[in-house]
Amino acid sequence: MVPTDLTKAERSVWAAFPAGTWVDLRAGDQRDDLDRGDRWGPERVVRAEVIMALLLGAVPPEPGCIPAVRLRGARVEGRLDVMGAVVGFGLICESCWFDTAPRFVEATTKTVCLVSCSLAGFDGTRMRTEGILNFYQTKMRGVLRMDRATIAGEVCLGQALIDGGSGEAVAARGLIVSGDLDCTDMISDGPVHLPNARIDGAAQLTGVRISCPGGLAVDATNAVIGAGWDGDRMIVQGEIRLRHARIAGSLRLAAARLSNSGGVALGAGGLAVEGGVWCAGLSASGEIRLVGARLGANLTLTGAELCNPTGPALNLDRASLYDLDATDLVVSGGPVTLISAEIASRVNMARARLTGGTARWRWMRTGPASGGGSYWTKRKSSAR
Repeated sequence: MVPTDLTKAERSVWAAFPAGTWVDLRAGDQRDDLDRGDRWGPERVVRAEVIMALLLGAVPPEPGCIPAVRLRGARVEGRLDVMGAVVGFGLICESCWFDTAPRFVEATTKTVCLVSCSLAGFDGTRMRTEGILNFYQTKMRGVLRMDRATIAGEVCLGQALIDGGSGEAVAARGLIVSGDLDCTDMISDGPVHLPNARIDGAAQLTGVRISCPGGLAVDATNAVIGAGWDGDRMIVQGEIRLRHARIAGSLRLAAARLSNSGGVALGAGGLAVEGGVWCAGLSASGEIRLVGARLGANLTLTGAELCNPTGPALNLDRASLYDLDATDLVVSGGPVTLISAEIASRVNMARARLTGGTARWRWMRTGPASGGGSYWTKRKSSAR
């Protein structure tokens, strides 16, 4: 690739690269609508091979500057494929339309920011990034793949829209992130798979909407979260699975809406949480299953509404926790079960209503707890 091969738009990108300056191809009106990106004219087309050549060192850096591809409003034609390459420069695109899913499989990169773009998917399987991987407000017209990727920074999917079609939407098995995983207000039409992931910071899922009716919507089995899991106001159709996950901070599901009627809404057997579990105002259709979970502090269910007509609405069998606050809890269509559960301090069921099944409550004191409380262990018994 030499400069004489380039179109006017591509020459602008080529010339701007050594100093890392922006190239803006936007029209500044309704023609910038990303839903019409496949119809943008040739004056806005940049071939993927041009971007690849720059990222792989076709142009020397300008002294005293930080080279990078910084591009707005382009239609990127062809596959941006740096599979297995060492990319020493940043890629920052805003409001760009990609006709083919970029391939970063096994690549080593600097920061990759594809913000407010439209992508035909993204394959970052086993990629290694020294910086940020950012898809803020980006629309994925295919699967986002990050299986066994390592990101020495943050991953941002805030307000992203991901359409996995008939399969998974986010594939991130074994993902390692040194910072936060920020999915705030993300919308996913398809399941999000994070088994065996390690997030050293927080998993921020506030306000996300994930649709996988009757299936496994979120799989974080054996995941390790170094800070907290914030799922306040989540809306999930399908099961959230946190089996044997470890969360160093708190687990938050306040005002979340979980729907998997006749199945498991939250499957968290063997979950370990060092902080509290906050489910105030939670609405769940399906079983909240915390069998054998170890909670280092409270389980708060104040004002929660739980229903499961085919089995337990709340299953705390063999769980251990410090404090259970179920003030104003409403349970219909299924029992609450706490067989062999251990609660170190207190149980508050003030104004709770359990109308859908049998709740087993008979407790036995088994020993002192720290802070002057008592351990209580459930034994077989039942009460309406």
